[in-house]
This record gives sequence, structure tokens and C-alpha cells, in this order.
Amino acid sequence: MVDMVAFVHPSQIGAVGCGTRTQRTENIAKRLATAKPGQVFMLPYNSGDHWTLTVVDPDNDTVYFMDSVRRRIPCGDWAKIVKE
Repeated sequence: MVDMVAFVHPSQIGAVGCGTRTQRTENIAKRLATAKPGQVFMLPYNSGDHWTLTVVDPDNDTVYFMDSVRRRIPCGDWAKIVKE
């Protein structure tokens, strides 16, 4: 039960000061590669002026985007990083 949830540190994936889109994509891929069976990942993301939470379930190939201001679907850089 302890290993059910894992985190990707925001300093590895944020929009400001966290490297290029390619570097941030690689950081996510490396972290997801460590997944244990049934484990989901929380990815807190700061676009520069707003925090969102992305939840990735690698076993089911599912991604959930959570945004307190109810934007429909993330766009721009973050959507491309998660998709890659």
C-alpha cells in the first residue's frame, strides 16, 4: 500500500527554470520507468503562474489533469511533454 503513489518532483518538470521541453520529458520518462505494478504518479506542475496536478497511471496508460480553475484540457508545452 505504501508504494501505491509516487511523485515527480516539480523542480524536474516545471515550466520555469527546469530545462528544455526535451529535458523535462526525459525526467518524466525516467521516473515512470521506476513504476511498480499498480503504482500511480502525481506530477505537480507550475506553468509559471498557476499550479495543476497531473496523475499518470502507467499500467492503464491513463492520464488525469486536475485544475482548480477548471480549464478544459491543458495546452501548450505541458500537454506536449506529457504526451511524449
